[in-house]
Amino acid sequence: RLVRRFRRGTPADRRAAQPPGAVTRVSGTYLLSVRDIYRGLLWEGRKAGTPRRDSETPNEYAGTLRRHLTGGTAELQAITDAYMTERYGDKETGPEDRGTINRLWRRLHAVFNPGRTTV
Repeated sequence: RLVRRFRRGTPADRRAAQPPGAVTRVSGTYLLSVRDIYRGLLWEGRKAGTPRRDSETPNEYAGTLRRHLTGGTAELQAITDAYMTERYGDKETGPEDRGTINRLWRRLHAVFNPGRTTV
């Protein structure tokens, strides 16, 4: 197992190289899950040169991103809070709240990608 861990091109590496659905399907009328949105947040942060360190909690990472973003701090905190509630509080986000989180994600995605139009 140790040798396999250090091999190049493992399936996990190939999956990590592909953008998550929250990044590729920003516009639309469907609802992404909170966890998908948080994966998109991690992807965009990494792409912007601010990857999450293994030792960082979601709140600490939000603080790191906040220092590097020019806007979207309220959206960032709401998405982080929703993720933490779902991930660590074992509470699933309802459809109405998911709709709100999806709208916030679209706004935050626009902050990460200025000039790119999203619906």
